[in-house]
Amino acid sequence: MYFINKVNFAQNAGAVGVIIVNNTGGSPPNMPGSGFTITIPCLMVSQSDGNALKSALLGGPVSLTMQQTIISVTSDFDNGVITHEYGHGVSNRLTGGPSNTGCLSNAEQMGEGWSDYLALMLTTNWTTANKNDLRGIGSYVAGGGIRQYPYSYNLVASPYDYNYARNNTGVHALGSAWAAMLWDVTWNIVDVVPASADMYNGTGGNNIALNLVMEAMKLQPCQPGFADGRDAILLADELLYNGVHKCLIWQAFARRGMGFSASQGSSNSMTDGAQATDMPPAMSIELNSNKSSVYNGETVNFTADLECGCSGNQNGIVPTVTLPAGLMHLNGGSASGQTVTFPSTNFVPSQKQSFSFTATLNNLVTTAPLFTDGAEGAALFTAVSLLGSAPGYSVSAVSPITGNNSWQVPADDLPSDKILVLNTPVSIPGSNYSLHFSHEFITESSYDGGIVEFSVNGGTSWTDAQALFTQNGYNQTIVNTDNTLTGRQTFGGSSNGVMESVINLSSFSGASLLVRFRLGTDTGNGGFSGAMPGWKIDNVWVYNEMPCLNVTAEAIQSGSPVATDVYCQHIAPVSTDLSVICPSGIVSCSNVVTYPSASTTNGEGGNMLTYSTPSGSTFPSGITTVTVTATDTKGNTATCSFNVEITGQLALALTLRLRIVLPGLLIRCITEGSLPARSGVIRL
Repeated sequence: MYFINKVNFAQNAGAVGVIIVNNTGGSPPNMPGSGFTITIPCLMVSQSDGNALKSALLGGPVSLTMQQTIISVTSDFDNGVITHEYGHGVSNRLTGGPSNTGCLSNAEQMGEGWSDYLALMLTTNWTTANKNDLRGIGSYVAGGGIRQYPYSYNLVASPYDYNYARNNTGVHALGSAWAAMLWDVTWNIVDVVPASADMYNGTGGNNIALNLVMEAMKLQPCQPGFADGRDAILLADELLYNGVHKCLIWQAFARRGMGFSASQGSSNSMTDGAQATDMPPAMSIELNSNKSSVYNGETVNFTADLECGCSGNQNGIVPTVTLPAGLMHLNGGSASGQTVTFPSTNFVPSQKQSFSFTATLNNLVTTAPLFTDGAEGAALFTAVSLLGSAPGYSVSAVSPITGNNSWQVPADDLPSDKILVLNTPVSIPGSNYSLHFSHEFITESSYDGGIVEFSVNGGTSWTDAQALFTQNGYNQTIVNTDNTLTGRQTFGGSSNGVMESVINLSSFSGASLLVRFRLGTDTGNGGFSGAMPGWKIDNVWVYNEMPCLNVTAEAIQSGSPVATDVYCQHIAPVSTDLSVICPSGIVSCSNVVTYPSASTTNGEGGNMLTYSTPSGSTFPSGITTVTVTATDTKGNTATCSFNVEITGQLALALTLRLRIVLPGLLIRCITEGSLPARSGVIRL
């Protein structure tokens, strides 16, 4: 109030302006405070300027002009800034699924780009906008904006590309490159489908583009990079619009360096990617099967997906598949020896078509796993607590992944460090071995998570498996907290169901290897009361990855291949621990008994069950033992048994008026008008 009072006193005395001289040296400070009654200009000057002014006044009147040259503005009134910041909530909320809000902590994440893009989309006057307009972010706050270049379809005025992102790795530089790509996607679509002024209910090209970007954020993986984001937009177009904008999307990304051959490298590094400006090939073919690995005698379904690129019509395409020795064609297509062909087909740009066939695996020699643990029999692992008193790993029958049980550890709401460690080291005899395990997890995203570690010295020291995953590796980073795994990559958040992860053990060839699964938690569970479900693990196998059966698919045009794909069909190892699980014993009053089927675990595929007395048979009175035999495709067998008891009946007819006292008697069944045989004393 000090300066306000001074100016008020001067104004009330008739002053038309006030100059206040700083009483110390240096630059004059801002005068704090505000007064709505002040209507005259006021200004503070430095002590030296004030002394000069005082000296001039000694010689007589002095004429001064006070002019405001700096306008103080606030970002609160900049719609672009507000939309940008709100956009962070959108991208963090949508990326990585409904249970993850910490998926944009990796090096190549594009959070600033989505926020800039949303600001552009929602502050554009779509009735007058032009693709070559120069658009800034924060233009109200900082004139031309706060980015190095404006956003525009014009590559000279807006030279952002993937190399710009790689060479200027700050988050806003990354974001500028990503937003420029999305802006180009928008204008490519608007050139074909004119923009709508209605951003809420319109069907214009701008509405389509915004819809694609929003949907893609839901589809992309946790910790995405530029290629992940691009591919998610292409997938969104497939799902929402049947892929009709595919070529427009590719053209936009290619012109800014994220073309077909571009590589993002690891999304945890911003410098290991490579820019490319090429478009997808004229034709592509991709072969897949419905089984990641097959057993001898097992049938597998193959599908060849063909797609026409953006280079015009492709006519006379003949899909052709060559089967290796060991796979025998069963049906689908026309087979000649090991070659399967399909009818000639004409394609237009963006058209897709699939061709399917089935084959069976012939009698190839496979190897047994070094060990397998499905939490069903004698445990090969031991649960240990490194920190905390909360429950650790245990065998759980609650919603097992396969069989009757899985290993389960809850994610506690207090700091804890729980491990599941292999009891005895396993010797890795060669370089083709891998560790496979099935698992699912639900933890507090970015705060709780699990890792896999190995030891070659009996557990004295441990090495993280992060760099060794070949399938479904870690998906998050633990933020700075009281979790013992802070700063490390882990599994965490939600796996959205069961997944299989694979770790390459070639670097451990010749070693005696211990493996452990480790879950670390911190304080709290993000509003979740108590422990979260945590980590469930099953089917832990170490086995020799046999050489692939390479199945070659080609798109033949005028006698020559224009697209080729080679699919590796893995062969499943022999399981040495086939087991069969019988149903519980049956007690029945009726001689005709239908009982539940037995179940099997492991074995070499296609397990067949036989019963000594089939379900639905007529059983004699008394106890009958039913033996179940499981046989896999290699002839391995396992058996179990259960009893079926048929209770007899007294011929004594009773009326409902009699009072029957049966002390100490357990009656198993009563039919109308009769009591069970062997039921003890009846007192009338």
